[in-house]
Amino acid sequence: MHPWEQKESTGTRLFSVSGPVKRPGVYEFELGSLTLRELIFEVCGGLKEGHELLGVIPGGISAPVLTPDELDIPITMEDIAKAGSMLGSGAVIVLDKSARLISIMRRTSEFFAYESCGKCTPCRDGTNWMTRILVQAEKKGRLEDGDIDLLNRVIEDIKGKCFCPLGESAQMALEAFLKKFSSAIEVSL
Repeated sequence: MHPWEQKESTGTRLFSVSGPVKRPGVYEFELGSLTLRELIFEVCGGLKEGHELLGVIPGGISAPVLTPDELDIPITMEDIAKAGSMLGSGAVIVLDKSARLISIMRRTSEFFAYESCGKCTPCRDGTNWMTRILVQAEKKGRLEDGDIDLLNRVIEDIKGKCFCPLGESAQMALEAFLKKFSSAIEVSL
């Protein structure tokens, strides 16, 4: 079999683990040799005292967040994709229940709005609209009626309509937060 015919992830990869884990750092291991749960709780020693796991972003801020129930999967590109996320840059971001989700979402949308080249309207305008909605919600200390609905409409206006993956990544990251943590977002302000 030729290497280009292989369907499963092979070889080693570097992962940078950050967040409230006991041993954050950069780790190299064979793809498929660990699950996300093993990486966090065995390799990184689990969460620091007083912290409770909320979710994990497995591949940098553009990768959709996974919940604690979704962590018993091998760390391969294929398995992470089946779970609805991606390995991306290998920057594993561990979130605990004290995380201010609205702030994380705002910073995420600001990053994508700043990085947008402006060539396509869905990305250029959509990332800026998401940022405006989240900035206002953060200033008010709450999500107004309809903010989540408006964010979901903007996400739908971006989805599948961009020239490059940047806009797609922006909407995927925020959509995952909204789908998986909408009640936590409302009370985390």
